[in-house]
Amino acid sequence: MTCQRRSTLCLLLVFMQIFACCRAEGKYTVIAPGTIHSNDKYTAAVAVHNLAEPCQIKVGITGPSFNESKTVEVKGSEIKEVDFAVPTLVEGKYNLTAEGLNCLENFKNTTKLDFAKFETYVRLQTDKGLYKPGDVINYRVLFLDKDLRPGKAEPDTVLWFEDGKRNRIKELKNLEVVKGVHTGHFQISEFPVMGNWRLVVSSKGHYDRAVYFEVQKYVLPKYVVKAEATESVSVKDGDMQVVVRANYTYGKPLNGKATVILTLGSYYDFGRSMDDEKKQPPSIIRTADMIQGKAKIDMNVKQLEAYLHSKEYSTYATIVATVEEEFTGVKINTTASTQIYPYRYAMHCVHYYECNSFEADKEKEVMIQLTYVDGSHLKDTKTPVELVYTEVLEKNSWHQPRHMDSGEEVTTTLMPPVGENRTFSFKGFMNETGFVTFKVKLSDLKEYEGYSHYYNIEALYRDEKRDVNNAYQYREPKKVDTPEEKLPKDWFKLEDRYYNNRPKLFHEEHFTVNSSKPLAYLDFNVVARGNIIKSGHIDLPNKPMVHNISFTPDLVCSPRFSVYVYYVDAEGEYHYAEDTYYIDYELENKINITAAEQVKPGQEVALKIKTAPNSFVGLMAVDQSVLLLRSNNDIRPTEFGWTVGSYVTRTPHQGGYSYYPGTIVGCVTLTNADYFYNWTKPEYMTSEFHSAHRKYAMSTTLKTGSGTRAGHPPMVASAAAGGFGGAAADSFGGSGPIQVRKDFAETWIFDNIENTDKEEFTWSKKIPDTITSWMVSGFAMNSEKGLAVTGDKTKITTFQPFFISVRLPYSVKRGEVINIPALVFNYLDKTLDVEVTLDNADDEFEFTEVNNEVIGDQKRSKMVRVPAMGAAGVAFMIRPKVLGNVMLKYTAVSPVAGDAVHKSMKVVPEGVTKYGNRAYFVNLNKESEMKASFELELPAEIIPDSQHVEVGVVGDILGPVVNNLDNLVRLPTGCGEQTMSTLLPNYLVMKYLENTKRLTPTMETKLRYNMENGYQHMLNYRHPDGSFSSFGPHKIDGQPNNGSTWLTAYVARSLLQLEDYIKVDSKVIEKALEYLAQQQAQNGSFSEKSQGFFYRSQANHVSLTSTVLLALLENKTYAEKYSAHIQKALNYISENSDKEESLHAQAIATYTLDKAQHAKAGEKLAKLNSLVKTDGDRKWWSSSNKPLSRRWWLYVYSSDVEISSYALLTLLNQPTPNLDEVLPIIRWLIAQRNSYGGFSSTQDTVVGLQALIQFAKLADYEPAKMVVNVASKGGDKEKQETLNLTEENDILYQNVEMPDKTKSIDFTAKGTGTAMVQVAYQYNILEKEQPSFTITTEKQQTAQKSALLINVCVEYTGEGEASNMAVLEINTPSGYVVEDESLAAIKEVKRVSNVELKNANSLLVIYFDHLYKDQKTCILYEAIRAHAVALQKPAPIKVYDYYDSNKKATDFYEIETKLCDICEGEEECSKCK
Repeated sequence: MTCQRRSTLCLLLVFMQIFACCRAEGKYTVIAPGTIHSNDKYTAAVAVHNLAEPCQIKVGITGPSFNESKTVEVKGSEIKEVDFAVPTLVEGKYNLTAEGLNCLENFKNTTKLDFAKFETYVRLQTDKGLYKPGDVINYRVLFLDKDLRPGKAEPDTVLWFEDGKRNRIKELKNLEVVKGVHTGHFQISEFPVMGNWRLVVSSKGHYDRAVYFEVQKYVLPKYVVKAEATESVSVKDGDMQVVVRANYTYGKPLNGKATVILTLGSYYDFGRSMDDEKKQPPSIIRTADMIQGKAKIDMNVKQLEAYLHSKEYSTYATIVATVEEEFTGVKINTTASTQIYPYRYAMHCVHYYECNSFEADKEKEVMIQLTYVDGSHLKDTKTPVELVYTEVLEKNSWHQPRHMDSGEEVTTTLMPPVGENRTFSFKGFMNETGFVTFKVKLSDLKEYEGYSHYYNIEALYRDEKRDVNNAYQYREPKKVDTPEEKLPKDWFKLEDRYYNNRPKLFHEEHFTVNSSKPLAYLDFNVVARGNIIKSGHIDLPNKPMVHNISFTPDLVCSPRFSVYVYYVDAEGEYHYAEDTYYIDYELENKINITAAEQVKPGQEVALKIKTAPNSFVGLMAVDQSVLLLRSNNDIRPTEFGWTVGSYVTRTPHQGGYSYYPGTIVGCVTLTNADYFYNWTKPEYMTSEFHSAHRKYAMSTTLKTGSGTRAGHPPMVASAAAGGFGGAAADSFGGSGPIQVRKDFAETWIFDNIENTDKEEFTWSKKIPDTITSWMVSGFAMNSEKGLAVTGDKTKITTFQPFFISVRLPYSVKRGEVINIPALVFNYLDKTLDVEVTLDNADDEFEFTEVNNEVIGDQKRSKMVRVPAMGAAGVAFMIRPKVLGNVMLKYTAVSPVAGDAVHKSMKVVPEGVTKYGNRAYFVNLNKESEMKASFELELPAEIIPDSQHVEVGVVGDILGPVVNNLDNLVRLPTGCGEQTMSTLLPNYLVMKYLENTKRLTPTMETKLRYNMENGYQHMLNYRHPDGSFSSFGPHKIDGQPNNGSTWLTAYVARSLLQLEDYIKVDSKVIEKALEYLAQQQAQNGSFSEKSQGFFYRSQANHVSLTSTVLLALLENKTYAEKYSAHIQKALNYISENSDKEESLHAQAIATYTLDKAQHAKAGEKLAKLNSLVKTDGDRKWWSSSNKPLSRRWWLYVYSSDVEISSYALLTLLNQPTPNLDEVLPIIRWLIAQRNSYGGFSSTQDTVVGLQALIQFAKLADYEPAKMVVNVASKGGDKEKQETLNLTEENDILYQNVEMPDKTKSIDFTAKGTGTAMVQVAYQYNILEKEQPSFTITTEKQQTAQKSALLINVCVEYTGEGEASNMAVLEINTPSGYVVEDESLAAIKEVKRVSNVELKNANSLLVIYFDHLYKDQKTCILYEAIRAHAVALQKPAPIKVYDYYDSNKKATDFYEIETKLCDICEGEEECSKCK
């Protein structure tokens, strides 16, 4: 080597050493959260690496509303944290900056941050999930900050209740909040809207929370029923067992009778034609007596073998277990399930890989396990088991031939391959636990491109055979020219922590760092709750390659935290590792509530409470019987883990295409050290790569599937509560007053302790008198420790060893006779003779005998012998005389114990309930005051004391619509037209709120959601040819179901409108319009091909052609495409509309011509105007020539609403519409609306809303600012109320209940704007309407004494050949409820489309597609007596036309019952002989 070359090499080495030193010196890192949270702490971790001199680094945050910097001095290899107190921020772009002030060449660095603003967590609590009319809703709202400490309600927070019609009936603002909790109570009316209600708390842009509950008539269950069944059973053997347990809610076992019904699940077999006759499997019914609250029922399911759904898999079976209480006959049921197998034995591979693969000509062991289907072991060691391998060769359906680059197709076979169908058999014997080991050796299988070649494995044992698996031959991987994968030369990582090694709270944890190079030091950060909570530096003088970082997670780390570890090596390279760990979440604060397990009714009960001092404590205790019906909206400790865990930090995207340091933990990293970050888009993200990858994926993906069956866990009956021994005897002693039990509240505690003085304290309250169990829960709010929630509820049982129990129906009708059973329970150790007395000192009812003799006694007594540890009952026949709540006062007295109970029974009027609604449009834009009076003018036939009146006010004429989108149409949504008609109002309201600039983000989200879901639902009714029909593309009554021209036009026009807000497939619209064009006749009219007609617009060619034209005219692009069709159709309706007698046809034709700007539109409108009817300040059009009724708002044809709405739309569509001229039409139209805000049927609702919204848009009235004074006259007492309307409550529906027997309502409105005043009333009558249907009833014989079998036949007798869709409502006689099992047979009746049960199963609602003239349609329904009632009042049956509610009929039917039918006991029933 020459001297010159040696000098050059030396110079190069020196330069490299200098460069290495430069790289190793002067490195910094600033690690900080990638998200800046408003009103929170923000921490940055600053470190220098390999720097001897102190270094001052300025760290700052810049942005539109926060600019602050801090300087920190670091030296050596230390790490320091810099904290920022971030104030309230405005949204915008924020950046983290770092700057060296005296070191590192005064570097400057910056990165962007994500912005986040914390929104208060809101939780709602109600005491129950089910309420009765007249109940009080107890509720709380919890406002929580990010750490679950007491939060604040936003100033604009609004709380409101919505009834089942989505009317806002209560609204609160400026909520009073104590330590983050608002508490309130709301009284439900005695006549509320039934159904699903909700409580909503909302703040614009901050939060919107709701909880749901139900308002319904119900009777509390007194006992709990549970059932267990054999989980798996073979149909070959058939034997199985069902165990039914029943315990009273106070823990004691119940005696009675158990009935078990086993039914196979639904049969979904897509291989069968819909026309195939379905096999109806029989139900298996067994009964048994309950002994000490338990019944074991043996069943055999062999008879179901022919009805199982598969010969290879199990069939799901449902078991309904019903327990009937002895003496009272009360029934409560529960469900269980079982799997029925078509075979005895289960056979499967023990190890999947043993069965799934093999090597040719090599012996291997395969282990098979055999069990009974219930999982129990087989112990047959003598019978051989055979394993059979059968060769299978089949073509792959997913295969695509390979292609050369030139495009030439290459295949490996000229002709399809043929398999040899080889079979290999192996035999073995089970050991004592059912395992069989086979030594298997299989021959080679050739490989064919595009084919699967394998062995199918079957196991044979005795007379059964199971398909076990498929065995595929192992083949050496083919050599593929791919780049050699290189293992990393160095690494730096955190070792994984698997689920079974998850970190634990308050436990020192070790996080292992593994490196390929020696480690001189480590820096680390722990990130949780959106910020850095800990930073550290660890010197490692021994320079290990593996090191454990110790860290003890506290509550801030739950439910997850992240660890970020890093260092800079001697060459200046940045090494980092990061991971996220999950930890079981626990609330920081704790609360514990204990109490005596068993207490006496009415006793003062002490709760021992332990929680952090100075806390707010919310307590709740509810009768367990209520929770059996429906769970309440209680707060649970497990629901807050995800809430707290959602408060995180995220790393903003840095613009590159590789991993950025800190992404996993959500941090940003500012450093001058070296790390790899790819700014070039990799090949796999290019379109070419994606195309090739998709092709490869399609040809290599294998479909796999697996399933598990979960059995029901064993159910354990409630432990029996301990007795009081002889306490009752000692306390009663045969003398002294008996304590009367009359407090039967369903909620015992809903109380607050606003500030606790110490950690442990006692709080007491008197417990109600119900013999039951109470479920006690609570929470605490502490400003330092935050929220605490009880885990398991504390159970307190109210019990006494001797008591009387009375179970009443929800209500009875005045004048009916009811036999009320009273059970006396004796849990003492001796038999007692008990005198039971019913007191009638208030003369609210009269005693009767089985011979119908009325007894005027003020009280009656009966003797009964009650066995030790048992129960016995007596019954009293009474006839209520007054309406309302009748108090029943029972006393049970024995020589050693006594009890008294006062319970109220609701008595309702007889007859059928009629509803009336009169709405007034209040317009104060030109006048400052409006006065009006409304006379009820109730019919002479009204049932005394049955009327109820209330007045409602809303500051927006569309207020009820906005609040009630889900219930605008009272009738079902089971067909295409109904689906579209309930979907379209969402669009109309969206347009209205958008035009009036009142569309909130919450309402917009709801409306879009409704439209998107409705659109998807609508596609179920679409035919392949693009048309739509009422029930979709399936056969009706065995006939092909053609698409409907009318419905297709209606849907097409609606979808074109919906395109403004949601994505609608253009092909759906295009094909629908193509279909319509094909239905046009030569004369320009359109024809209908569907079976029959259901809608008014199908009745004649003018109406139908107008409907189609409206669809074709809706969109300019399509209007141009179909201009020839449009012109022909316009010519047709312009020439023929005057020839039609139908006023509906003339109205829709006029509207259509006007919309198309046809020359004859003005002439047609003038003629339509000449047909208008007037009365006072109202105008409307009517197809009826009947004289106007004094109660005209009750008897309006839905066609009149539709006709008047089309006329109004035409008038509003004029170049300069005269709003004053149309006001009389608006007054009439608003008066026809139901209390939901819609009209009586679907089409008049849609067209009517269109007209009202168009009017509101053009009128542009200012929001209501008025005072409405309402006064009643003629009632038991007069009442006055003042209601205020403002911009803030314009869609709040404010209502006032008026006194009984109110005769008239006066109201005065003063102020500005527009509003609606609505008088809603109801009353009962026995009157029958002029019928458009006939109703006949016939009672059928039944073997069961308590069962009722009624055949109800209906027939259409009105105008035309058939009705539209018809609805039949059958009320059961008092005391009876409809059996759910009878509904299946009703659904099979011809033309029945839907069946519902309402009012606690006492109202049966049946929907028919339509009913024909001279064709009776009959329904057989079954009801069971649930309460002993005799001499029932007639029960009403009503049938009406869905689209024309004036077509209806009401009839009453009676059942012959005698008092002897409900007698109890030998003495009483002996009088009947």
